Amino acid sequence: MVSLYRSDAFQVDARYALPNTVPHTTTTVGSWRIVGVSPNAEGQPRKVKIKEAPPQQEQPMEQDGESQPPPSTEQPATGAPADPAAPPAKPEGPPKPKTKTIATELVVEERLPIVYDVQKFTDVELAMQAADLQEKHKADAKNAVEEYVYEMRDKLSDTLVEFVTEADAEAFRAHLTNTEDWLYDEGEDAERPVYEQRLGELRKYGDPIVERYREAEARKPAFDAFDTAIIRARKAYEDYVAGGEAHAHIDSADMEKVINAIEEKKRWLDEARHKQERRAKTEPPVVFAHEIAQKQQ
Repeated sequence: MVSLYRSDAFQVDARYALPNTVPHTTTTVGSWRIVGVSPNAEGQPRKVKIKEAPPQQEQPMEQDGESQPPPSTEQPATGAPADPAAPPAKPEGPPKPKTKTIATELVVEERLPIVYDVQKFTDVELAMQAADLQEKHKADAKNAVEEYVYEMRDKLSDTLVEFVTEADAEAFRAHLTNTEDWLYDEGEDAERPVYEQRLGELRKYGDPIVERYREAEARKPAFDAFDTAIIRARKAYEDYVAGGEAHAHIDSADMEKVINAIEEKKRWLDEARHKQERRAKTEPPVVFAHEIAQKQQ
C-alpha cells in the first residue's frame, strides 16, 4: 500500500525497470487515473491510499474523509448539591474535539498499452495440452501393437514353441505379418481406437498360448507345495497316533476328521495331476495354479 496526499485527480504511471527483459518493445506497464479526489474542508490535500490488487481486478483507492467531531455525550448533572465550604472548582478550558476518519473509495480509470485476454490464452493452452496428450496416447497405442508383433514373433520360436501347434503358430505369424504391414502403410497415422482394436485381435490368438506357458511354469511349484503340506499333516497325525505330546490336546474325533480331509485332498491332487500329465501342452490346462493353491487351504 502507498499513501499520497492529493487534492485533485492524478495519474499513476508504471514502467518496466528492465525493459530489455520483456518480450516486446513497449516499456510502459500501464497508467491509472484516479478521479474524485477533492481537498478537505480547510482546502488541504487529503491522504489517498493506493492498494495493490491482482490482475484483472479494479485497483481499490481510498481517501480520508472529513474529520467530524462525534456527537456530544455530556449528561446533565445529578445527585447531591455541591458543598458550599468546598473551594471553587478551577475553570476548565474547552474540550478538545475528537475526530474520526471516513474512508471513501475512488474511481480508477485504467489504461493499458497491451490488453491480454488471459482466459482466451488459457483455453488455447489447455487445448494444446489436450491435443498433445491425445497424440501421446495414440503413439503409445501404436507402439504397443508394434512391440507385441515383434515380441510374439520371437516367442513363437522360443519359449512358446511347445504350447502351440505348428498350424496355429503359422496362422498367428500370418496375422502378425499382416498387422506389421498395415502399421507401415494404412495404419501409419490411424486413430487410437483403431490401434487398440488391432491389438485386441492379435491377443485373441496370443493370450491362450501365453496362458498355457505361464500355467505350466506355475503349476509344478503349486503341486509341490501341496505335496509338502500333505506330508507335514500326515507326520503330525502319525505323531499323534504314537502318543506324541505336540498334539496330545486334540480330541481323537477331531484328529480323524483332519486325516480324512487330508486323504480327500490327496486323492484330488493325484487325480488332477494325472489328468494334467495326459493333457497336451498345446491344449488348455485341466487345472490352474490358483485352483491348486485354493484346494490346499
